[in-house]
Amino acid sequence: MKKQGSFLLILIALVFLLIGCGSSPKPAGNRDTPAFVSNPPEDKAMIFGIGGVQKANARQQIQLADTRACQDIAEQLGSLVQGMIADYSREAGIEGSQAVLEFQEAVGRSLLTAGFADVHLIKRESAEDGTIYSLVVIKKTDALRHTANILDTEATRFVEFKNVNFPGELERRLGAARMKPTIIVN
Repeated sequence: MKKQGSFLLILIALVFLLIGCGSSPKPAGNRDTPAFVSNPPEDKAMIFGIGGVQKANARQQIQLADTRACQDIAEQLGSLVQGMIADYSREAGIEGSQAVLEFQEAVGRSLLTAGFADVHLIKRESAEDGTIYSLVVIKKTDALRHTANILDTEATRFVEFKNVNFPGELERRLGAARMKPTIIVN
């Protein structure tokens, strides 16, 4: 009797093991995304942004996907600039000061609301699940010009940053940076 119970337990365990080892389905969001989402383009002279949106009316969906792709570029630039400001403030001995925090916040906000005129739509595609994806690009030289203007404008409000050559340092960092889209999707 005990042998039958042990055999039955082993049999049940094997059934659960076999069920658990079965192939798992592919993630729903990955099987039909455009190629540029899973393999973003790379070019040392360009910055690419990818945005996507699902569950909106078609016109709003297109506009929102394009906006998110532009936001992706702004966030990439913002990350680069925030690191540059942090490095400068550390070297200058003013790291963590209220002025540094306010300056970082002001620059970040300006980058996100700038709406770079030189951003161009390269491609827009719909996935099977209804998500619309947009791929946009801006030349690094244009991004540098816009970002340097924002830095100069914001720096005039803060005495700690008035004499800093942010455009020169930004050009050096942007030239060396390998910018990759973060892909902003809802």
